[in-house]
Parts: sequence; C-alpha cells; structure tokens
Amino acid sequence: MKRTLLLTMLSALFSIVAFAEDDVLITPPETATVETYYTISGNFYIYGNQQWEDATADMPTIKVAFDGSDIYIQGLAFWFKEAWIKGTIADGKATFTSGQYLGADNYGKEYLVGSEDGHTVTDIIFNYDSTEGILTAINEYIFENGKTDAVSAYTFWNKPTFSKTPPPAPEVVTVPETLVAEEYAISYTDFDGHAAGSSVKVGFDGTDVYIQGFCATLPEAWIKGTMDGNTITFAGGQYYGKYSSYELFLQDNDVVLTYDEVNNTLTATGLVYNQTGNSYADYYKNPVIKKVVEKIATPATPTISAIKASGYGDVVRYNVPPIDVNGDGLVSSKLSFQFYTDVEQEINPLTFTTDYFSKLTEDMTVIPYGFTEDYDFYNNEIYLNMPHSTWNKIGIQSIYTGGGEEKKSEIFWYTIKEYGGNEGGDTEDITIPAGIETSDYVFSANALENGREEATPREAEMKVAFDGNDVYFQGFVVDLPEKWAKGTLSEDGKTVTIPSLQYLGQQNIMDWFIFDYYLTAVDAEGHNTDIVFNYDADTQKFTTNQTIVLTDKTEPYWTFTNVVIAKPGSTGIEHINTTKDNKDTWYNLNGVRIAQPTEKGLYIHNGRKVMLR
Repeated sequence: MKRTLLLTMLSALFSIVAFAEDDVLITPPETATVETYYTISGNFYIYGNQQWEDATADMPTIKVAFDGSDIYIQGLAFWFKEAWIKGTIADGKATFTSGQYLGADNYGKEYLVGSEDGHTVTDIIFNYDSTEGILTAINEYIFENGKTDAVSAYTFWNKPTFSKTPPPAPEVVTVPETLVAEEYAISYTDFDGHAAGSSVKVGFDGTDVYIQGFCATLPEAWIKGTMDGNTITFAGGQYYGKYSSYELFLQDNDVVLTYDEVNNTLTATGLVYNQTGNSYADYYKNPVIKKVVEKIATPATPTISAIKASGYGDVVRYNVPPIDVNGDGLVSSKLSFQFYTDVEQEINPLTFTTDYFSKLTEDMTVIPYGFTEDYDFYNNEIYLNMPHSTWNKIGIQSIYTGGGEEKKSEIFWYTIKEYGGNEGGDTEDITIPAGIETSDYVFSANALENGREEATPREAEMKVAFDGNDVYFQGFVVDLPEKWAKGTLSEDGKTVTIPSLQYLGQQNIMDWFIFDYYLTAVDAEGHNTDIVFNYDADTQKFTTNQTIVLTDKTEPYWTFTNVVIAKPGSTGIEHINTTKDNKDTWYNLNGVRIAQPTEKGLYIHNGRKVMLR
C-alpha cells in the first residue's frame, strides 16, 4: 500500500527532517521475549475517501516483548509499523507513557498518545491478563499523532484487544456438491443513480438458497439464505473472503428477498450492499434478480458514466447489463461488448493492444462479459493507457449470440469534447524565449474552487511578457506558479486569444498523484472555447466576460469569472500578498484537491497531515 498523503509544494518532499535530541526510537533489549499477539476486537481507522475508514484488516497482529516488568509493543502505528513503545507492567495493567516517539518522514514527526475523549492526551493503558495473554485497551482511543501534547491524529485505534491466541478465521459459505445453480441476472440502480446490471448464479437446496456473484470483487463467493414461504432471508455479515487487504462481507442487517416462483424472480425493496470496513463494496438499489432463459434477444444498451483521471491515467467507467431490451436476462457467457472512438466524426472500433496493455496476451477488440486480468481491465472499469486526447467521443455496444443468432445493442456515446475544438493534446510546457522582458501584473477575478459552493474574490501576482504578437502569462496555476500560458495578439492589437484547453503543466506528487492542468474558456452550454481577452494598450489591462476554467479535462480545479489582468496600481491595488493563495491548499487522502474542509477528519493542509475535530 502506498501512502496516500499529499504535498502541495514538491520541494517539501526533499526537505530534511530535524530530530530533537529527546526524540529517541525505542528498541527492546536482546534478552526480551518477543511474541505475536492478534487483533481480536476493536477497530483501527485511517482517513480514506473523504471519511475515516475502517482499516482493521490491515492491522491483524502486533509484536509484544517482555523483559521483567518492562513491556514493549511494535505495530500499533500504521505509517511506522516497525516502531516500538515501552511500558511497565504492574497490578494487572500495562502502562505506556503518552507521547513516545515513532519516527519522522517528509510529513513530520509522529508520536503515540492515548485519549479518553478524543481531545485530551493521556497515557496509554491496557488491562493485562498474563495467564491468557490478553491486552485490553482501557483508553477509548490510541492515536498515531503529530503532537505530544494535543490530539492531531493521522490514524487511531478504538478500544482494541490483542491476544496471543489467534482468533478463529471467518468462514466462507460452502455449497453442497449436489447443488445445481442456474444463471440469473440482476437489474438495479447503482451508487451514481444509473441503471445497471450484473450476472449471478442461484441454487436451491430444500429451504436453503445460495447466490454466487453477489460480490463483484469476489465473484466466486457464495451467500446462503433460508426460504420461508415466498421470503428468503440472508443473514447479515456473511463473509465473502479477502481481496488484497480488504475483508469483504454482506451488509450487517439481514437481506430479505421476495421470491416469485412463477416468474423466477427474487426482488428486494431499497438498498442492499456489501461492505469492507465502513465502506460500500457493492451497491444495489431495488435489485431484481431474474432467471435467464436462453433465446434470440437484442441486448440492452450499455452505458458509460464517466472518464475519470487517476494516479495511473484516465479510467473509463461503464456498465454492460446482462439483460435484453425487454428486461429479460441474458446468458453471460454469450455476451460481449466493444468500444468505438469518434474523432471528428470518423468512427472506428477501439482495439486494446499489447503495446499499451501488458497483461493481454493478444490484441482485443471484442471483450467477453466479465473479463478481467486484474491490472487494467476490471468489472465496469478499464484504464485508457493508449493516447486518447484526439477523441471527441467514446462509444460502447453490447453483442449477444444467444439462441444461435448475433444481435447488437445500440451504441451508447459518451462525449469527451465537441467537434472542431482544440484537441488539448499538446502536453509540452510553454516556455518564453530567452531575453524576453517580463512585467509584473495583478490577476483578479471571482474564483470558485472545486468543492466550494460560492465564489470568492481572488487576487494574485502574475507575470506578462510580449514577443511580437505572442503574449505570455505566468501565474494561472496556484500549485504551479512558474508555468506559462501563451496567447496571440490580434492584428489590430485589441484582443489576445489563448486556444482552448491549452496545457499548462503537470503536478506529480510522489509518483502517485498526478494532476494535469489545462486552461480554457467555457461557454453557456458548457463547451470548451478559446479565451479571448480584450486588451487596452494604453492602460495595459486585459479583461474578459468569459468564464475561464483550470481543469484536468474532466473536472474543474478553479472557475474564474470577471477576470481582469492589470498593472499594479491600475486597479487601485499596489501589492498582492500571494502567501494565502499559494499556501492555503487542502487535499483529502484520495488525492482530490478540495476547499477548506468543514467536516471532521484527516486532511493534507499545505503538505502536512492535520486532523480537524
């Protein structure tokens, strides 16, 4: 697992951490007896997708060392798993002084502290049962912390208990060898509100009912229910298994399905979901599970919901429902799909080649339903490793061969950009010619940062340079203030035009989070268009009524209106302090830059981990 924490200024990555003399790492003596203890209760939390997420599965064991009445524990910290803390055993308790040093990295120093209320720091105390080998935390919280005297948590434990006896492993559902399972198709509404579908198998054994494929991450896993009349109840909390470091379970509450034997359907009202920790793993709203009967059928039209940027490149998100246009199920082994590209109205099938997809054994145009190589192709997601900046649209079509006849769905088209627009494909940084004189300017606008509800006035320093009819602007990107944009002065000298989706640069944080910046204007319909500044040579002022956007071509980072770029003093402003604009930057731990948060949780503020309480 890579550490999903952000630095706004890359130079901070290479800063030297100074160690105070009293920040000494603890090491047990060689004579100490070291044992493995297992996490048997309590929870461990780390900040993830804009919320605290249960990561107890990532902390299955700790090391405990004994040397007389001294006790040492290793493994309570997530970011410094090798760090030890030292305590003393007395009267059935193991007491560890709060604020013991864990280590330091580019994010700063870390300490382990206890707390009863999440605010006040206390020593860390466990009840210790030496006979059974059990350590039970008395503290409500144990924080992996940025301070010794106040709570500033990066991760935390909530009332953990550790035992030298391994806990019984959760058991997956096994099915009778004689079970006959048949294919069914699920139709449902997904997390984003889109109509979606997937394929499962259902088997009946007396009053026992089994479903395989209800967990998309572990499609071979089963859940078991009990039928009473026309009601089938699946006990909550059933265990699917482990994928990577994630333990996957059915929701905690029982799942109740209504069975219609005549129509071979199982239905539920409301939300049914799978979970890992406190997060959704699968999300089915109002699911309808219907038995598949093979016949000649036209497949329902698949959908593309988004093309999203990620640390590994753009990802296309899609859904291929295994149902026909009438809502009847399809045999999934006879269902496939393919993508198309539209470049300036020239449409071609999209081939995924081994040049760009290293886990493929051969080039692939038609993709079998459910195909994955666990690298670039996943259920409902594919990484677009190949060049795609010229695409105007991407399409998807289902193909079905049930009943011995091939039928195709309509092509669903997802628009990336309008025809005839700037491709936004030039990813070379813009540089100004050597020797060109630059002048100080002030940028002012109403600025709306992604995640905020209201725009606020923003002012910042800029540099402007003229080279014949070429006009250069430096300072549009807060995180990359050294990057230049380039425009062209009109023949009459009254306007400057910057082409739509001009590339301004890339911010690469720890080779993990990658942010591309493009500059464009957006019209009233949301289409990208060239930026056109009115230029007054007498007052040396650039103005526009357009909406200007800094974007990754998928979502905006900043949206600017009422933009004015002028010489200092011409707007009544003599000096701009840019410290706040350049430094007051916030990210969540999913790599998304956000407005200053108002909710509790762990964030990255100006390159430092902070917890808002």
